[in-house]
Amino acid sequence: MNDRIKERIRKLLKIAEDSPYPAEVETALLKAQELMALNGLENGDIDPSERGDVVEKDIDLGGRVESWKGYLSIVLAENFRCMAYRSRRVRHGDNGAPAVFYSVVVILGRGEDVKIVFDAFCKCVTAVSRFAMEYRKRTEERWRTVRNSYFMGFVRGLEDQFEEQRKKNPEWGLVLVRDPEVESAYEALGLKNGGASRTVLRGQNAYADGYARGKGFSLEDDPSLREAASLKIAAT
Repeated sequence: MNDRIKERIRKLLKIAEDSPYPAEVETALLKAQELMALNGLENGDIDPSERGDVVEKDIDLGGRVESWKGYLSIVLAENFRCMAYRSRRVRHGDNGAPAVFYSVVVILGRGEDVKIVFDAFCKCVTAVSRFAMEYRKRTEERWRTVRNSYFMGFVRGLEDQFEEQRKKNPEWGLVLVRDPEVESAYEALGLKNGGASRTVLRGQNAYADGYARGKGFSLEDDPSLREAASLKIAAT
């Protein structure tokens, strides 16, 4: 991937960082995936090492481990030529304080791809958090009961967005595949297979709203956003 394309992808991922409209996050992610695919098609013989060495990057899940975040990391990794797995880390305390164990999601892939996944993960978490706040204000459901369903619905909607994009452009599958060094590095870890749980426990209404936000919300739904977003994307 040449420097110009990499910079365009970074700018697309940056679009949603300060935006009050989470729809822009989804639009930028899909456009970034498109640019990666098209660049690969134009440079089919590109050396994978030009995207950097195979590296790992932790995503700290915080004190509360939530399955939807693990699921989100897997969806993004699979769509940007990376692998994702959950692990535990230890943080040693100062001045004799006890060590603290915490959970992380580890993104494994080429350096440039890992950065894209990490940035995309952060943008998605910010976006769905905004969506969730909006939903809480208009529902009478007990949020603690339905929150996981809402977040899981959003991620599944996003996953279906990627799936539809690949079906519309089947040739992309040839360039969005992980290269052998990434696969080998993952296999060397000896991890057991097993993705994030996809069981929806409660809150069908919350799930449906989250899913619709993740999959169906488009800039086309709001004419006031369409022009501004188009100008941002065109400028990248």
